[in-house]
This record gives sequence, structure tokens and C-alpha cells, in this order.
Amino acid sequence: MFNPDWGPLTTILESLGLHSLSINWLVDAPLAAVILVHFWRTFGFSMVILLAGLSAIPDELVDAARIDGANLWKVTSHVLLPLLRGTFVNVLILSFIGKMSAFDTVFVLTGGGPMHRSETVATWIYTRTWNWRGLDLGYPSAMAVIWFIVILAATILLRRYLSQREILEY
Repeated sequence: MFNPDWGPLTTILESLGLHSLSINWLVDAPLAAVILVHFWRTFGFSMVILLAGLSAIPDELVDAARIDGANLWKVTSHVLLPLLRGTFVNVLILSFIGKMSAFDTVFVLTGGGPMHRSETVATWIYTRTWNWRGLDLGYPSAMAVIWFIVILAATILLRRYLSQREILEY
């Protein structure tokens, strides 16, 4: 995918005339490549959850809005999106937790390199645990616990901030 000579991304960019963007992604912009792959990998999961939330909305509410004269934009903005707010909050929180604990995508694509440019906290803890000369497990374990507490606190704050409005029931 990211091969600078014959990869699909390079071929698409060059066919669009964007030769300056056809670079060696895993060396020149490893963080952008990791973000792109991680987003693509988790996009389907988020869409399935949003589709489940959308299918849980009763058809009668949409029909009632249509009978009242609402067009597609008004049905979406005044009926569907407010009722999907809780689902959006859950998807956002799950995505946040997944992004903060990203390990496998970074480890497989770049291993945290080159020069630690795409390293995350999870890959740093792994490197500190297994690739340093001594097998000192106390420091990486403490870092993992602290990182868990940081993610938990951020998740709680995010949940409180996003759920401040009144709950809509149908």
C-alpha cells in the first residue's frame, strides 16, 4: 500500500498529478501513515455501531416528521442526529480509548520508528520492557498503570462533557 515505487497510494497520487505527495510514507511521514491505517481499520466498527443506533430509532418518528413537512435535511438534523447523540458519544469514547492504546498498527507498520517518530506510549512501554538490556519490569509496569489512569480520567471527563444535555427519549 505504501510502497514508494509501485504502491497503490503512490499510483493514485501520481495519476492525479500530485507527484510531490508520492513519498516513502513509512519513512518520510510515518505518523500520517499510521493514522491513516488505524483510521481505516477502525472505521467499519464505528459505522456498525452507528448503523445499529440508527436502526434502533423507530420509523414512526421519521414518518411523523415527514407528515409535518420536514425535508431530508430537517429530518436528519432535528430527529435523527439528536436521537443518535448517545451513540455518537459511545463511538467517540471507544475510538478515543482505541487511539490512546494503539499498539498493533504502529508495531506492524513502523515499530515506532524511524527515529521514534511514530512511537506511541504503548509501543514505548513494549520497547522499554523487552528491548532494553536489563529486564526491569517495574518501570514499564508503572508507566502502563499511569497511562491507564490517564485514559480512564480522560474518558470520564469526555463522557461528562459530551453528556451534559438532557437525555432524549422516544
